[in-house]
Amino acid sequence: MEATEMRPRATNARHLQSFACLRVRNLKTLYGSDDIAQSLGRYTDKDKSPIGCVDRKIRGLVNLINRHPDFVTLSSCSGRVALFDPSGSSAGCAEAVSEGDVSRGTEASGKGRGRWIFVTHDVLPDLGERMIGSLREAGRERRRRRQNHPTAPDDEPVTCKHEPVLMHVGASSLEAGKKMLHIAKSTCAMRESGLVVTDTRVTVELRTTGTSLCLPLILAEDSIQPSEEYLKSLAKLANERMLQNEALIEKLFTSIQSELFDEVPACGPSLENVQAGFRSLPPLNLWKTAAVVLPRSGGDLDVLAFGGQGVGPEMKTCRRWDSILRLARRDGEWALGWDIIPFAIDESGQFQFVTRSATYRLEYSKGLGAREGHSACTLPGLLETTELIAVFGGRTGGPLSPSDDLFFMEVSSENGEDVASIRRLAAVAGTWPEPRFGHSMTALPERCSSPAHGRPLFAIAGGTGVLEGLPVVYSSVYLLTQITDGQTDVNSLQWSRLDDMPGPRVYHTASLSPCTDEKDSHLFIFGGMSEFDDPFSTGASCPSFLYPLQKEIRGDSEIVDGLGLEPRLGSASCNISLGRHDLTLILGGVRHPGSTSRRDDPPLTILAWRGGEASNLDEPARLVSPDGSRVDLGSCAHHCLLGLPPSDGVPSAVALGGGVPSFSFGQSYAKTHLIEVCHGTLAGAVNETSVRAPKHAETSTSEHEEEQGGKPVDVEVDVVYVAARHAKQAKTELESRNVFDRRFKMVKVERGGGDQSIAIPIIGFDDGLEEALSGLLLGRGREVLPPSSSTLAKMKQKR
Repeated sequence: MEATEMRPRATNARHLQSFACLRVRNLKTLYGSDDIAQSLGRYTDKDKSPIGCVDRKIRGLVNLINRHPDFVTLSSCSGRVALFDPSGSSAGCAEAVSEGDVSRGTEASGKGRGRWIFVTHDVLPDLGERMIGSLREAGRERRRRRQNHPTAPDDEPVTCKHEPVLMHVGASSLEAGKKMLHIAKSTCAMRESGLVVTDTRVTVELRTTGTSLCLPLILAEDSIQPSEEYLKSLAKLANERMLQNEALIEKLFTSIQSELFDEVPACGPSLENVQAGFRSLPPLNLWKTAAVVLPRSGGDLDVLAFGGQGVGPEMKTCRRWDSILRLARRDGEWALGWDIIPFAIDESGQFQFVTRSATYRLEYSKGLGAREGHSACTLPGLLETTELIAVFGGRTGGPLSPSDDLFFMEVSSENGEDVASIRRLAAVAGTWPEPRFGHSMTALPERCSSPAHGRPLFAIAGGTGVLEGLPVVYSSVYLLTQITDGQTDVNSLQWSRLDDMPGPRVYHTASLSPCTDEKDSHLFIFGGMSEFDDPFSTGASCPSFLYPLQKEIRGDSEIVDGLGLEPRLGSASCNISLGRHDLTLILGGVRHPGSTSRRDDPPLTILAWRGGEASNLDEPARLVSPDGSRVDLGSCAHHCLLGLPPSDGVPSAVALGGGVPSFSFGQSYAKTHLIEVCHGTLAGAVNETSVRAPKHAETSTSEHEEEQGGKPVDVEVDVVYVAARHAKQAKTELESRNVFDRRFKMVKVERGGGDQSIAIPIIGFDDGLEEALSGLLLGRGREVLPPSSSTLAKMKQKR
């Protein structure tokens, strides 16, 4: 199937003379460049909105409109649920925190009075509780205001609002504006949309009041007038309106794409100049762990790691772990360290696991049990508010202690704290897989479903078990499927054993071959070894191959050759998309002892897929770090590689865990990295990625670090180097540009030739900064710095 792309449809209308300047100015404000393809949709921090950037849920639509030469976005809001206090003061007011994008209290309508006491752009499961808490605080503020100003006029009502999507779009001509207005009013039923036409500008206002809400809640004094039950039902209604709003955004996107763009054969950038940017994240220090990415609302996410062997983030004794460790990303910023999610306590012993289409009874489990060599994946679409996590197998002791445990896990909030509910799935129809470790576990999308065979959830392949008291490597493949009885419409879970792989395989990696045709659903199997504890079995006996999943197309597995892929033991892989290209990233692993490859060969392999076939890049991807130094992955084996949900147009993945034991030199661990893949230079994209404590989390990661390790943990950060006599001047300049990182101390360091200089922590680096520090700057790089005194004081206060 030929790859295609969407190209703006040409128009013959004459552009307003002022439109070109307007378009260039707005694009540079949004993206830092008037070339969207070059900027990859990454936004600057110059946005004038309260949150400082385009709402995440509308970014795809904003990017689409700005790709068309006849239009440019002027302002936008993805829709929100808000509580507004017209009598409140914006000065010194508390922040209104939501799970997604966060808006500070702001002036209303630019008139200097009133404030938003709560704002969210997302569907929130606990919206009712959040609204009640914000209303109570507003009531307390009103009471204090009356006590301090008893003769002040009566307060106006606090209102609850749902405001749908709103956009203002500049058009190049009246004809172009009418075309956009027609799409909004006739195709998307946004009947309140209109045109504002002047001599120099045509503005299209895209708006609707079809799902709007505006209800008074606090009418007099400080009491909440409606009951809490009413407020919770109102929150439920607001969430439903937000879902309708999201559907409207999607409809507007598809309508603009179909009316203003043409589908043409793809001729976008090739894969000849691909770079992979590596940014250090807090180390996990565990090998043979299992990990998943758990998306949150508003573009936030959690990277969760389960069990494994090693010293862990605490850097204490090496052991096998029974913990769920989390690395959080909030508002685009990564936490300073890993924290532990506690297990939920449930004495009932039973649990009703309710999916969208069935209910299953599971057994309560106090935890996963200390284990390594297990695997995990998320199962999207089964639960209403979050993603279900499945964990299978592993070993709880030596090589003769494999497990066949299957856990289902859900992370939810209890009393403001995230907890993990662990349930063991015991009763499933079909043939249960043999106990094993070192296997692969691959989640399967809904497109792999068929009426005859149900919806497959995940596939288990290979691994090591025990046969007659000795370790044995399996070639078996199992599928867990949700089956629907055609007569009763009752759903059940069923294991089924598929045809074996071409040969036994353990410590390999598997990913679903990227495709859109359900009949081409294959597992791509790479590396591993065919005999336990024999690294020489990593070579010719473990070629890469495609394994067909669908029963109706199952035949001989297809050996993938001609790619120049040398098998490796303990690699990790994941899928991402770079523009029109579907890519598989393969990272790290141990080469065959007799390998002829050079030791300095890149540890990252990138495969490009087209029409169900994979090809290696003509040139290996260039690996870069923010300061241009060599990328240090550490002992990159038996680790995890997780593709991240698309964010700001830059495809990315996280490499975590990994390492090897050594009786002579002790344990050696892999580094944790954020990997961003891009055409051409990645300098801007990588340098903008920050690693900071979450702005709005109730419990900071720094506090977890202090509690877990007994003392604060030093962190590797970006720095600039200056002479000691210039340190104060450089710091003042950095503070004036808001790039001095106050969370860390400046320290003395020795650089080349034994000269001493001062390392000053910074947030990002650009050409303008280099010019500002002209005559002072000795260089830039990364250093491990201790927390500043102010950071320590905040941590102690929170404790």
